[in-house]
Amino acid sequence: MTAEAGLSFTTYRSDVNVDGSGILFLSRDGVLHAYDQALTPILTERVAEFPEYAAIDKRLGIPERALKNHVRCVAITNDCQHYLY
Repeated sequence: MTAEAGLSFTTYRSDVNVDGSGILFLSRDGVLHAYDQALTPILTERVAEFPEYAAIDKRLGIPERALKNHVRCVAITNDCQHYLY
């Protein structure tokens, strides 16, 4: 074990990259949280603020409170520079 910490949010989806150097969580309120291997935060972004979400919301009418129900997976690359949702 290299680090241990509590989370201040509920977790709905998660991913650990292949080499274990990064972890990505989607909280129930639609926020992506990423951490490096020492559990230092490297990303906090609201999915509802992404242009892709705005386009889907316009087309399908997905309310922000239901966003977590429509995100089926999250993933982060080994270099922790890219992610998908």
